[in-house]
Order: sequence, then C-alpha cells, then structure tokens
Amino acid sequence: MLLVPEPACREVDGLRRALRRVAGVVVSPHVTLANPVNVREADVPVALDVVRAAAERAHPLDLRLGPVATFHPDSPVVHLAVGGDVDGLRALRDRVLAGPLARPAPWPFVPHVTLAEDLAPERIGAALAVLDGYRADVEIAGVHVLAEERDDDGLRCWRPVADAAFGPARVVGRGGLELVLTRSEQPDLEAVGLLTAPSGAVPVGAPTGAVPVTLTARREGRPVGVAAGWWSGGSADLGALVVAAPERATGVGSHLLAHLQALLVEAGCRVVRTEQPEGALATLLRRRGWVPDSGVRAAPGWVALCRPLGSRS
Repeated sequence: MLLVPEPACREVDGLRRALRRVAGVVVSPHVTLANPVNVREADVPVALDVVRAAAERAHPLDLRLGPVATFHPDSPVVHLAVGGDVDGLRALRDRVLAGPLARPAPWPFVPHVTLAEDLAPERIGAALAVLDGYRADVEIAGVHVLAEERDDDGLRCWRPVADAAFGPARVVGRGGLELVLTRSEQPDLEAVGLLTAPSGAVPVGAPTGAVPVTLTARREGRPVGVAAGWWSGGSADLGALVVAAPERATGVGSHLLAHLQALLVEAGCRVVRTEQPEGALATLLRRRGWVPDSGVRAAPGWVALCRPLGSRS
C-alpha cells in the first residue's frame, strides 16, 4: 500500500470520520496496490523481496488527491480520485503483483483513497457536493506492507509490518563480501529477528514528530545487520545497531554506521547520539570518532556518545 503522508493523512482521516470510517476496519488512509491476500509463513520472505525489488525500480511519486468521486452504482464507495504520476503508480503496482502477491484483480485498477463504504445514495450525492473542492498534493516516498490484526476493541485493523523506500539499494563490497543496504522506516519481519535475538538490541520507538529510519544489510538475500534510529531537526538518535554473530568483524557494522551517518547528514542532522554502548559497539563507535556525550540530553539513561556529523574533527 501507499500510505498518505502527513499532513494530508490527518485531513483525509477527518473526511473519513465525517462520512463514517470504513465499517469495522481501522486502517490509515492509503492507495491500495495489491488486494489483501493470505501468504504462507514460508513465503513471507519471498513476498517482501518482491516489494523491495519493486521499490528499488520506483521513484518518489507526486500525486494529487481529489476531487471526491464514487463508484456508485457499481459500488456505494466514496473516494478521493488520484491524479499526478499515475503512470509511475501503475508501473509500481504491476511490479508488486508478483510471486506470492500475484492474484487476479476482480475490477480494473482505479487508483483511489477510500473515504467511506456502503453509503446510502442520497448521502453519496451530498458528499460529492460538499467535498467537491478538496485537493491535496502529496509525495509518496515508499511502499508499505500491512498485516491484519485485532485492536484492543476487537476491531480488524491493518498495521505496517514492513516498508521500502523508493530508489535503488546501495551495494558495497562488490567483488568480495558484497552487501546490499536497503532503507526503510522500520525493520521488516526478518530484520526484527536480528534485533530481538539474545544478542540484539530492540530500538526504542521514535518520539512523536521524529522521522524513523532503518538500514538493513543483506548478504545473498539474508539480513546480516540492522541499524535503526530516527531524526528530528538537526539531531538524531541511533536506537540500535546489530550484526549477526557469524558476520561480525567483516565490516557490516562499519558499513551500516557510515551509510546511516551519511543519510543523516543529507537530512540536515549535525549530531547523532545513542545510549551507553557496550562491547563491540562501543569499540566501533570510538574507532569511528564518537566521543562521550557532555550531558546535553535530559532523558535519564540516554546518550553516552555523540558525533558531530559532516566534520573531519
């Protein structure tokens, strides 16, 4: 799915609540690429590979949401039409519908953002009239994979379990111990396995308003290292950096750290901090120029080392 980014996400959610949220289902405003499918557990890695490969060949999509439209009388759905780079959107969808995600489509593909389902005909007409002027321009920078769950109230909900940023992956170590570095907002299901292993370190959730980022290193398709953190303004936090035991001392951690710092510099950050590291991670950070933090941070237990980015000092 393509999740609608902020601030348009809040606006569209307000329209959905005004018309009545999609009945019995909690899901963030989105453009559906692949209809919900059941994927065997053994096929999940293959499905995620399909999504990553599709994202690597895509570019950020400039889309326009609106005007409000309907599929009535075929279906009593009120939605936002999607314009802009529809050709790029269709090409992405065609690449996603492969492998375990390939299913015959019951309807021709019409990109849209659903606002309400099962509305009475008179309400559909009223919605079209009242919301006729709504438009929102958005840039979609990546694709998300959602899985069905039940929330605390027992309602069906769909929550992201993996995502992939648009654009080619970075390949380092060509001709030797080659690594493919992919960027996402959160660790995918395979990468989470590294973070939750006994030697792993689960990253603390990004605070409200911060931008989460994850870099995953893969060798021959297998995740062998993960760096996860977030940034806000001119500073960033390294929440976790974990390398699979058999791959340690092969440069995985150094590559992840170097590319994460480069990404943060590009985002405008000048300082990155982390919790008190131990063992191999502390050695790696010190070797790469990190120094003990001077106590700038107020949160107890946080930030022992920091590194000014973009400098040679």
